[in-house]
Amino acid sequence: MTKEEKIKKVIIAGITNGPYDWVILADVPNKVANDVLARFGYNIKGYKFVLESTSVKHIYSRHGACSNDRIKLIARDFAKLPNILANPDKITKGGLLKQNNLPTLLFKKRIGEKYVYVSLCDIRNRRGSLSVYSFRKRTQKKTTK
Repeated sequence: MTKEEKIKKVIIAGITNGPYDWVILADVPNKVANDVLARFGYNIKGYKFVLESTSVKHIYSRHGACSNDRIKLIARDFAKLPNILANPDKITKGGLLKQNNLPTLLFKKRIGEKYVYVSLCDIRNRRGSLSVYSFRKRTQKKTTK
């Protein structure tokens, strides 16, 4: 099974309340790990970006077709996650997740002229992973010249 097929399987499981599943989206690049360590003090060298079907369920209900978001995520937006996470335009430190008190990082990436994608990942030291917790799409703010 290719990575794209595995991602699709996890997305379908999340959207349809299927059995729990997960996929490794990408290794955390050294450039990203070094930036996070220097700026926020989190050592994520050797970690992996992971997507779980339970997170897909959360993402789809909050930011997908059933959500109140003005710009809704569609299933094929999930295919952009590996690129967004491995090659972000900006990384910021998030707060602690209420459910498990894990620290979070926000990864932002502009794709094309119209959209900016934002993904919230929690840092799971025991598993050596950054797990996608949330993901949304926003319009690109117009810049004035």
